[in-house]
Amino acid sequence: YDRYVCDTDGTFVLEHDGFESSNDMEVSYTRDDDGTVTLADVLIYGKSKTTAFAWTYDADGYLTEIASATNSFRSLDYTSGNLTSFRNTDFIYNDLQLMNHPSAPDVAWAYMAMMETNDPFVYFPYLLGWYGKASVNLPDVLRVPSPMGSGKEDHPLKYTFDEDGYVVRM
Repeated sequence: YDRYVCDTDGTFVLEHDGFESSNDMEVSYTRDDDGTVTLADVLIYGKSKTTAFAWTYDADGYLTEIASATNSFRSLDYTSGNLTSFRNTDFIYNDLQLMNHPSAPDVAWAYMAMMETNDPFVYFPYLLGWYGKASVNLPDVLRVPSPMGSGKEDHPLKYTFDEDGYVVRM
């Protein structure tokens, strides 16, 4: 696996390249006075200089887009406070009684952070606790592109909770 180290300037540098799928060699973040990420400068594999990615949020503070000057790199959609679309993965919320502990991190973000390893700069703020917005409910279906190349597949999600109501397994 890749290993990143944060230097004294706050730049995350790829220290060990485990030849996984990471494209990011170096990352630094700009945060506002509230600690919200507003920009990520990323040195992408094969490039000689960093690319700036602006982080855009809706009025409720949910991250909606990460974009460079030339393209929308990631877009996120929400319905009723629930993350419903993240890149090409959809999260379906059929059971609105299904909830994680109110202080728990978002399981949809956790899933994406562990599964989509190409561009970890998108997930470092979530993993470091810099992005604490969580969906109101827990998704009960994960919809992903079909490995056959057309359409999408639905995968039901089930959860195990601890005695305090935190998801411990998805």
